[in-house]
Amino acid sequence: MNISLQDESPCRKQLEIELDAAEVGVYYEEVLREYLRAARIPGFRKGKAPRALVEKRYLKDLHKDTVDKLVPDAFQKACKQ
Repeated sequence: MNISLQDESPCRKQLEIELDAAEVGVYYEEVLREYLRAARIPGFRKGKAPRALVEKRYLKDLHKDTVDKLVPDAFQKACKQ
């Protein structure tokens, strides 16, 4: 994780957080596991749909939920540093 803090004005700061692909992948896999457990796809029992099919069907939601989970955690870690 790379963090940079820039002064924009006396009252404003800009925080940039750069994450490794591996860190983002961990969050993505966690969100995907939740979707795999709860996915209801016709022709498959609940939670038994193939991974590729779940990823294809819920790709936008997976990305959104990954970002929603990742940003607060990354911000907290950056503030601690």
